[in-house]
Amino acid sequence: MEILFTLKSFKKTLACGLLFNSFLSFGQINYDCADISQINDNVSNYNNDMSYPSGSAIYSVGNLDIIKTYNTNDPINGSTTFYAAGDPDQLKFDSWLTIETSRVECTERSLSLTAFFSEIIVDGDTMPSRIYTGEKFTISHSFSNANQLMISGEFETVTIGGMTSVVSNICLTYGTCASTSSNEVNNTNIASYVYPNPSNGQFSINLPEPNSIVEIFNTLGELVYSEKFNNTGKKQIDINSPGVYFISVTNNGINQQQKFIVK
Repeated sequence: MEILFTLKSFKKTLACGLLFNSFLSFGQINYDCADISQINDNVSNYNNDMSYPSGSAIYSVGNLDIIKTYNTNDPINGSTTFYAAGDPDQLKFDSWLTIETSRVECTERSLSLTAFFSEIIVDGDTMPSRIYTGEKFTISHSFSNANQLMISGEFETVTIGGMTSVVSNICLTYGTCASTSSNEVNNTNIASYVYPNPSNGQFSINLPEPNSIVEIFNTLGELVYSEKFNNTGKKQIDINSPGVYFISVTNNGINQQQKFIVK
């Protein structure tokens, strides 16, 4: 058995305990996270409507854009106003702010953030609560903190605000979205199943093929566990922090992923 990599430190920005129904596509898991402190360094510039009119991006990273938004309900003071927050990792603003994810080529994506706000609008639809299951996407929150949100599924824009609001820990997670090929197979061909799921952090995986590389990613796309198993059979794995994870099994160039939950 060859140990490749093990990381037991998890970022506190993970919205632990989130339950969502999104499965990322086969391939590499990607994540784009906003550097809020960098935005705070320039809030005075972003408040200038000549330099940054409503609808313009004040910040972009990867496929994630943060948009200064015009509020049609307040035509006089409708544009987003930013404030220097006491915490450099929190963005404070009045009116509305839009997070744009439309450049992601695949439909499945997950957006996590911590937010204090009065309303949330996803693709133009105002959500009735912080927990919502729609036709194309779901909204859920951490068991321990209702302000830690996860929006997952098929969506392009998330607008939050309505009054003085605060956001932090904004991260977009998505797969490579490559089309299915002969090197991609169903779950049962590589890893029979992960059980129990959910678990308390100790679970097993059945590997029918030798020389399988098992990798586990958190919802930020960070690799938290990796190990190569030379033999087949049931393998036990321990994950110490609660949350939603994706397990990836690779053998002879064939890769398969499955979601599991640690309570």
